[in-house]
Amino acid sequence: MNNRLSKSIKRLEKLNLIKSKDKVEKHRDLSAYEVKVFRQLRDKYDKRVRVEKWSSLNEIVATCNNIINTTSLGMNDETAININPEAISEKALISDLVYTPLETNLLKIAKNRKIRFVDGLGMLIHQGVPGFEAWFGKTPLITEDLRELLNFLTKA
Repeated sequence: MNNRLSKSIKRLEKLNLIKSKDKVEKHRDLSAYEVKVFRQLRDKYDKRVRVEKWSSLNEIVATCNNIINTTSLGMNDETAININPEAISEKALISDLVYTPLETNLLKIAKNRKIRFVDGLGMLIHQGVPGFEAWFGKTPLITEDLRELLNFLTKA
């Protein structure tokens, strides 16, 4: 997502216009680009995807079967996602794209509650493939042994 689009979406969220059907066109502080972004988001994701406030996280998580952390939250203890472990359904699948540390607070919650989870190491490995190809002219073989080695190295 480009920087301009990202800023526009954040601004629309802040102004609480993402869910609005008619207010956005009348809002004088929005640029033509922001109105265009809003309309595209509304048309594409209207009923399937909602933008919610962080303050509603525990209520929202309680209704989800798939929870994905795509932010940098969790990379250290100060930025751990503040979530009530009991709010997460036992049937949920939790994915955390953070790979340093490999076991984030969110994944510790999942592990302790015996909830299925996926860590960010797979993303790190697969992001490295194009760079490896560019530097060495060969496609690396992604194996379970490679994952175990990288998992070991992240703990060292």
